[in-house]
Amino acid sequence: MSTKSRKDSYLSELNLKETNPLLVSLSHLATRENIPIIQPEGLAFLRQIIRLKAIRTILEIGTAIGYSTIAMASVHPAIRIDSIERNQTLYEKAKAHISDSPYAKQIQLYCADALDFAVAGERTYDLIFIDAAKAQNQKLFEKYEKHLRNDGVMIVDNLLFHDLVHDRPDSRNLRALVRKIDAFNRYLIAREDFDTTIYPIGDGMSLSIKR
Repeated sequence: MSTKSRKDSYLSELNLKETNPLLVSLSHLATRENIPIIQPEGLAFLRQIIRLKAIRTILEIGTAIGYSTIAMASVHPAIRIDSIERNQTLYEKAKAHISDSPYAKQIQLYCADALDFAVAGERTYDLIFIDAAKAQNQKLFEKYEKHLRNDGVMIVDNLLFHDLVHDRPDSRNLRALVRKIDAFNRYLIAREDFDTTIYPIGDGMSLSIKR
């Protein structure tokens, strides 16, 4: 076993496991139906940022089945989340899961393409979490950054893309996507109006704090 595998195995054994029955059930559902959701380490990181920064307003781009949405809402009862999902089937699943959860009043769900969606008025958020189409990361970042308050946090998931960003995939289509993700990563780091670090957590997560 490699050093990295031993480290991952050790931390997996050491860190607390999810105990919320609804989140456990949704995680199993995502596995059965092959629906991508945030990895456990990434979700733990996201929740800790919400706690540390006392986040109360969140915009989520990419609801999927509502797993991360419900997890974020569960951190504090004062949290309010607007979440956007463009896939009608996933939207309906998320809507059902959220409606049946104790956090339904904290979450407003929208079925829309985030590139076309209009945030009401001049509303701003404490946290914007992007977990959507990877090729659109930069467009989404630039569209929604004006809705992030100063000192707010923008988090983007899947920036290592199964470790393919620093390798060379065999597939031409994958190579094209990886180049876009790599370009976005470099774009993030170069932005002087955000303090950004990309962490090897889950599938790679960026944390950008707006200056």
